[in-house]
Amino acid sequence: MWENLYTFCQNRHTEALHLVLDAMQRHLEDSTLQIAGSASLFYIIRKVSMNRDTKRMVVTALLDGMDAHMEEQVMVRNCCLSLCQFEIPLEILFDYGRVARLLVAVLQHHNSDHLTQRIVVFLLNSMACHVEGEQKVQVGNIGAIEVSISGIFFVFA
Repeated sequence: MWENLYTFCQNRHTEALHLVLDAMQRHLEDSTLQIAGSASLFYIIRKVSMNRDTKRMVVTALLDGMDAHMEEQVMVRNCCLSLCQFEIPLEILFDYGRVARLLVAVLQHHNSDHLTQRIVVFLLNSMACHVEGEQKVQVGNIGAIEVSISGIFFVFA
């Protein structure tokens, strides 16, 4: 009985995941839907076992929403918290440069939100410390170090 219940619930989470992804892709311009979708993804992806393609779809939906609604603090925080649930940098390597660019943009646009700042610095640090060569240089070239340091000075000023 418990196995059947588990299977049923697991299937519903997977179905919910794909419904949320579809809605976020179809209504990228709707910030309210993107905020609700990104919050839903935060909870759903913890319950669903995803293959590589599904993980990429989730990461892409989060990045698209963050890119389209960078001014929405809640949206950005939801996306960053959801990204923390992935194995960084392994599961974001397919779009490494875009992730790094968007995270630096978050540091620049949301410098008064200390929680989001800490999450972003954690993500950038995870990205830079666990890669070699071109990708490590990429994080530096987009100004991640300078923006992070200026954020630290802003907090203590």
